[in-house]
Amino acid sequence: METEQGAAIVRQQDFECGEPVDVVIEGGAGRLDVQLVEPPAATGTVTVRVRPEQVASSPLGAGLAGLLSWLGEQTGSAAPGELAAEAARQTNIEFEGRRLTVQTPKDMPLRAVPLSVTVTAPAGSTLTARSGSADLTVDGVAARLDAATGSGDVRVQRCEGPAEVRTGSGQVRLGSVVGTLRARTGSGRVDVISLEGSGTVQTGSGDVRVGAVSDDLSARTGSGDLTVGDAAAGWLELTTGSGQLRVGIRSGVLAEVDISSGSGEARSELPVGGPPGQDEPESGQPRSAALRVRGRTGSGDALVTAATA
Repeated sequence: METEQGAAIVRQQDFECGEPVDVVIEGGAGRLDVQLVEPPAATGTVTVRVRPEQVASSPLGAGLAGLLSWLGEQTGSAAPGELAAEAARQTNIEFEGRRLTVQTPKDMPLRAVPLSVTVTAPAGSTLTARSGSADLTVDGVAARLDAATGSGDVRVQRCEGPAEVRTGSGQVRLGSVVGTLRARTGSGRVDVISLEGSGTVQTGSGDVRVGAVSDDLSARTGSGDLTVGDAAAGWLELTTGSGQLRVGIRSGVLAEVDISSGSGEARSELPVGGPPGQDEPESGQPRSAALRVRGRTGSGDALVTAATA
């Protein structure tokens, strides 16, 4: 279905499906929005909406409009508005079995047109997304996530299974990740609210902030700050080249801590107990640390403190 919305073309396709699906999206510029609704039977359909992204009011949008005009002149194509409408029309949308595929145009000049792609699917669907500069936003619960962007940001509310996120320079913000996590960005910031599975996080120069952690975590940044807010269990290997390092330990958790700084200050605000394996005074049973933290910073300060509620 294609409709006019103001001066823009809005393309929409609906597919009957009341169960989780596999969503695959490939986009260039613009934004990718995935809405995973609960319960699955709430809609009974999978919906895809494609329209030109409204960016002309911003300085960046003015620049993009100028670029599209230039491309149209160089290629003998239509005016920017007509190019945008054609890009929406040429977006490939397929639904076969339980797999939804959405691909925006790959050839110039349509590849440069910013498009807004919105997918509504049942909660518990899996998602594979690829984009150049388009931002990716996922609301709801995904069963599995595999996302990669060039410079676009990635924001995901919740993933029940494994999650892998890669960006060149985009920001990464994840809510709750129940499964394993692998996140990597060249220069963007990485924020994770809660991580229940094991995780690997790496960024070249951005900050890394992880909230609640209950499994193994390896986190590294070249020059950004590195913060773990509420560590409860697992082996934490934390490294920053020149940023600040801060680790909050959950109340009541026995932890082995080894932190150091090349030229900054390294200290712990927690009480110091006996070594792991030493008998508990009341039970007589050997105790072992549920949490082990090894933190290194080249020139920043390193601090271990109690987690805040």
